[in-house]
Amino acid sequence: MSLVVLKTAQLGVLAVFIWYGFDLREKEGMTPLASPWLTRIMKTASCVVVVLYVYVQLAVDRLVWADAFALLFTTTGTTLVVAAKHQLGSSHTWTGYCIESPRLIASGVYAYVRHPLYTGVYLFEIGAVCSVAPRWSVLPSWGLAVAVVCLIYAMSFNATMAARETQRMARMFGDEFVVYRARVRAFIPVRRRLRPV
Repeated sequence: MSLVVLKTAQLGVLAVFIWYGFDLREKEGMTPLASPWLTRIMKTASCVVVVLYVYVQLAVDRLVWADAFALLFTTTGTTLVVAAKHQLGSSHTWTGYCIESPRLIASGVYAYVRHPLYTGVYLFEIGAVCSVAPRWSVLPSWGLAVAVVCLIYAMSFNATMAARETQRMARMFGDEFVVYRARVRAFIPVRRRLRPV
């Protein structure tokens, strides 16, 4: 793989990830799952991480062994985000929000993992770390510190929102969700194909 191909692939995958994952629009029927100021911090942290990631990608001047893993993780994560968003349709919201009247989706990618959007984001973040870690010196020391703080905040925020979504779905769908939750893991895909609940 050449350096130009790597940069083009990583930035192309990032563009798709942003297009599908960064839906910041206010939608009818949205309700907050977190304090608005915490969600604003999340939006800011996400944007900072993306800007720093792009900066490093543009500064890449040689291939390293981790690049193959980075591309694999970012591509897999983006694929999950795209698939999950397509299944959610108009029910998709930015993390920190939910739709007032959701529907329980237990087919497609949701038959394998309960939180494919968050799983996809985590996989992308792992890929980004694989790409940036060997090149951390490209960033100024303050940039590296800001990136680490923002990434930790974003990952913690998403884990908290996934837990809140799980609690909310359990309240709204009762036994139907309990059965689904018992059969499908939150972030690690199940090994066998499941029939929809």
